Amino acid sequence: MSPSSVADGGSVWAPWHESFAQPLRRLVDVWNDNPGASSFASYRATTADLQLLIAESLQRPEGIRGLGGGWSWSKVVACGGTLVNTKPLNYRFPFTSAVVHPDCPIEPGNLFLAQCGCSIAELNRYLFEKGKSLKTSGASNGQTIAGAASTGTHGAAIDVGAIPDFVRAIHLVTGPDRHVWIERESRPTAADHLAETRLAEGNKARKK
Repeated sequence: MSPSSVADGGSVWAPWHESFAQPLRRLVDVWNDNPGASSFASYRATTADLQLLIAESLQRPEGIRGLGGGWSWSKVVACGGTLVNTKPLNYRFPFTSAVVHPDCPIEPGNLFLAQCGCSIAELNRYLFEKGKSLKTSGASNGQTIAGAASTGTHGAAIDVGAIPDFVRAIHLVTGPDRHVWIERESRPTAADHLAETRLAEGNKARKK
């Protein structure tokens, strides 16, 4: 595991609102190798580090959970084992016509890959530089894109929808030797080779 990308964050964690303190075996902060410049080489290395963390945790009974913005008041994310802070993972990648499925109805310039820890504020600043924005950010913009998309708790707009409605596909690390690219068969987005060439390292990122 690369020591430059994984750091020990301590043995106690509290959410943003400090509504409780959760003892755990370890809090792990995961960083991309080169935080200042998005690169698929670094992205693949981070995926490999996440898989190593999963492999280590499978040898212990306490479990492993992912952590984003930490905005929840409840202990929904808390665990006694390994808590993985993914908030530093904020790469953003534009799509090009070379990696877009030929049947995708969306212009490549309107498609972006945002890493799980990217906040809504960060993503909108990035899009603003390109003359674009999310259709709605909901009630606030500090949540991570993964948290906002998976919970749907930050509002919507009439005839537009909420942040989950903007998600076309997900790259998901599922285990120590497997990660998958998931999208609807009825709504193709990425070319088949995207998962196999850009996202894979040592094992295939299978398209589902």
